[in-house]
Amino acid sequence: MGQYFALISPAGQACDCLARLQALGEVQGGGLPKVVTGNTTLPLERVAETIN
Repeated sequence: MGQYFALISPAGQACDCLARLQALGEVQGGGLPKVVTGNTTLPLERVAETIN
């Protein structure tokens, strides 16, 4: 079962965070520099530690 997510960055870093997640594999998504959405089968803890 997968997780859906949205990354919001007023500083315009959302696409950079998504790229870091996509490097792990198992992540699909896209959007604009301030907001991206996607889905993943990775555990939420792994997502959180990767974008922080």
